[in-house]
Amino acid sequence: MRQVGVTSMNASSSRSHCVFVFRISIKDEASGECKLSQTNLVDLAGSERAKRTQADGARLKEGANINQSLSVLARVISSLADRNRGSQNPPFRDSRLTYLLKESLSGNSKTVMVAAVSPSNWDYDETMSTLKFQSVKLVQTSAKQNKDNEQNIERQLRAEADELKAKLLELEVSNSLPAAIERAQQQLTHQERSSCGGTLPAAGSSCCAGRRP
Repeated sequence: MRQVGVTSMNASSSRSHCVFVFRISIKDEASGECKLSQTNLVDLAGSERAKRTQADGARLKEGANINQSLSVLARVISSLADRNRGSQNPPFRDSRLTYLLKESLSGNSKTVMVAAVSPSNWDYDETMSTLKFQSVKLVQTSAKQNKDNEQNIERQLRAEADELKAKLLELEVSNSLPAAIERAQQQLTHQERSSCGGTLPAAGSSCCAGRRP
């Protein structure tokens, strides 16, 4: 829920950002194909200076949190715009706001940003701060259709299950092979003892030596 409060700058100042997320899923019963879509509507609170708002207590803390999240958003946009020049990974996790907007700014999406500025000289600093977000025009996203076919998913899952079963069987065989060899050796030793009257012949000799047919 969007929160507002009274400051020296604005009688209905935004004290928080507001994010609406709409998810739409359309399924074709005949083919089993499913199309997925998500729309994010974001109302950003404006940056403010404590000196102008004359805020204190909770209002001052709210303003500091707003400015911090906007600062992280500006760094993320700048990093995305400079990605082709070898920029480091964008700091999406530095703020809840940027973490929520990660897909909108760098993923499978189309993004439109509208900035509200003031023509008054009194608001010059706030206007210049807002215009720093103009680098968002350099951010490139690629929107593609999200399609999931239930039959394809089922085949993929069955193939993964068969592969795991084969690996499990191979592991069981490899673990049981030494025990099987030991049992076979024991059975062979028992048979030799039985054929030689309970004693094993000396090395290089046979228990049947000297017998005539």
